[in-house]
Amino acid sequence: MTLALTFGLELVTIDVKDAYLNVPQPEPVVIEVEAALLDSSATGVVTYVLERLLPGQRVGASAWYGFAKQILNDNGLVNFAKEPTVFRHEDPQNPTALLLHADDGLLAATKKGREKLVGEMRKVVNVQVSEPMREIGDELEFLKRKYVRVPEGIIMYSSNRYAESLFEVFGKDIKEKDAPADKEFLEPDTSEELKGEKQKAYREAVGRLLYLSHSRPDLQFAVCVLSSRMASPTSTSWRLLRKVIGYLYRVPSLGVLMKPIADRACFGYVGKGPLHSGGTIVVESITDADWAGCRRTRKSRTSIQLYAGGSLIGSMVRSQKSVAFSSGESEFIALVGGAAEGLYVVEVFKFLLGPASSVAVELHCRTDSAACRGITQRLGCGRLRHIDCGLLWTQAAVKAGRLKVGTISGQDNPADLGTKPLAGPRMRELLHVLGARTEDHEEYGAEDHRIASEKRALSKVVKTLRLEAGGTTRSVKTMLPLMVLLCQICGAESLGLTALAMVNNEALTRMAAALGVGMLFALVFLGIPWTMFRGLCWMFAWIKRTACEKGVQTEVGGFSTKSTQSNLGMSKSEKLFQDEYVDRCTELRSELYNKCRENEAMEQALRFGLKEDAENLDVCGAVRSHVDHAAENAEIEEQRELVRQQRATGHVAMSRLSWIVAVFWICIDAFFFMLDMILDVNTIKALLNGEHFLFAGFLVAIVLRSFLQRLLSGELLALPSAVFQSCRRGIRHEAFLEILREERGFEAPASLALTYSLVWCVTDAPTST
Repeated sequence: MTLALTFGLELVTIDVKDAYLNVPQPEPVVIEVEAALLDSSATGVVTYVLERLLPGQRVGASAWYGFAKQILNDNGLVNFAKEPTVFRHEDPQNPTALLLHADDGLLAATKKGREKLVGEMRKVVNVQVSEPMREIGDELEFLKRKYVRVPEGIIMYSSNRYAESLFEVFGKDIKEKDAPADKEFLEPDTSEELKGEKQKAYREAVGRLLYLSHSRPDLQFAVCVLSSRMASPTSTSWRLLRKVIGYLYRVPSLGVLMKPIADRACFGYVGKGPLHSGGTIVVESITDADWAGCRRTRKSRTSIQLYAGGSLIGSMVRSQKSVAFSSGESEFIALVGGAAEGLYVVEVFKFLLGPASSVAVELHCRTDSAACRGITQRLGCGRLRHIDCGLLWTQAAVKAGRLKVGTISGQDNPADLGTKPLAGPRMRELLHVLGARTEDHEEYGAEDHRIASEKRALSKVVKTLRLEAGGTTRSVKTMLPLMVLLCQICGAESLGLTALAMVNNEALTRMAAALGVGMLFALVFLGIPWTMFRGLCWMFAWIKRTACEKGVQTEVGGFSTKSTQSNLGMSKSEKLFQDEYVDRCTELRSELYNKCRENEAMEQALRFGLKEDAENLDVCGAVRSHVDHAAENAEIEEQRELVRQQRATGHVAMSRLSWIVAVFWICIDAFFFMLDMILDVNTIKALLNGEHFLFAGFLVAIVLRSFLQRLLSGELLALPSAVFQSCRRGIRHEAFLEILREERGFEAPASLALTYSLVWCVTDAPTST
């Protein structure tokens, strides 16, 4: 069927009516029949000579086969000597093939070839032909099995008649089971032997199960155990039989999918594409064995599964004849059995393809036992002195290239179904792997396979982390909840580097355009209002500070008093808070005045102590300048008057106004620049080539203007001396501004003063913000 799917042939079943009656007797046969059967009044016997075969004759099957073979040979079909029931057309251009089983046959051919062959056969015998299987949903039955055409291929189902007859025998008290076998199947049986009708019913039930097991891999292990007890079934055997029936009641029908053969397709690999001239068909024999699984006889069981192009075409479970001394020996015996079955399938494929075909057929024997593979790769028995030499032919076959020995993971080995009793989830997982389908043509065990795959992947991650991090499994498992939470973060995959592969000039241009549009909206709706708001805040702050300068302190030791109108609406608590605040400020001013007097006294003492030091003459002059308060106050008043005049003329106001105008102009220019970029994406490339430097040039001009303005106003020149004086006195930052006011008349924010002073000290040159 797999070849018919591959080459697009139509499948039909043929049935020869009264087949034996069409076959002449090989030798004259004389029978005697009672005359009463022909005439009720007659007596004695009547002698007849048979010219045709009758059903039940010993030579009937062989004589019919010879007769049918002659008919097929006359129509150009030849049979395979190793499998006489397989026929193909002797013409290499004619793909017609036939499988003959007694008077039933399965024919694969083109429409023209089928009509020609059936027409010639009907000249000799009465042949009934089914509807061809060519469309999705078409069905046909052959040898009590149903075949259904689906988009993926053909699904083979066993006949439900045998399962229904088993349900009738065991009645309605059947308990459903999740698996056909459990550990009790391996225990020695010492229970009482069955008698009479129950013994007969056991053998009949096992016989039906044997027929079902040929197309049901999930039943083969349990049926193998039950069939080994058919000679003397016991009450335990009957209980085990009921478990199998309970599982069959839960899963009455299960099919196996057969797909078209692809080039070099195998189990777990879909292949390189459709099979073509010069391609390769891979036939696989996947084997597994338990070691001394039967606790009564200590014999092992062999599980063999045959695949063609990755599709299951046959499976079997057998008990080994000898007792294996090691697991490697039992696996090797299983591999030998699988290799024999695989070579048979390979030769059948080669016969059906014909000698002129350019398609190669290979045999791969796969096992999960490293010891078994080691035995096949060497010559001789080695240390396995007791092994039978008849099993070592596989070594010569491997050397000659007739078969290849490969590996398969023990977790993924589908032949594990036939070696031991498995739990329901594990059994459904393996059935899904080998291509099991439900009655609705759905995948069987898909959910169990997904869960098992996730568990194995998680186990692999834990093992990798344990090896790389050097910790224990327990420590790694403590991190798993955090890993699960991280995996659930939406869009976590975007953190990878996959997007870098899509980067090019066009993508960069589009990304830049999108970014520019976003910046434009942000500038229009947020930037310009924010800039205007900050400019107004600066302007009002300057106006407020200018108005407050009229009532500042004029002398170090004195305070100016000015009466103001009280707020008639002020409450008593607010009045108390105001008085307390004024008292506190007065107290702090007094403390500052006393501290300054103490510093002056200390400076005077140092002046007399260091009079002879020529290097400190400038310092002494500075100390001397502090003694003469009158002259210094006059100098302070002159500098303050100069600042007032500058502010009156609008220099400081123009400085802030220039910054506001500059920011506003930059925003307007950015708006038109972004608009131009949206209308013409090439503007971005022009920007990269250096055509737009308006922002940088304008900003540099504004900075230079501010720097020159502050340099001419004398603000920058006042900073070095103030920093020097603060370092000498060791006072805190709170007194730094007071020194600026006292000595240089500098009125600026503390942050600006610190910036000027620090930049001056670091770069030894004036700068602007």
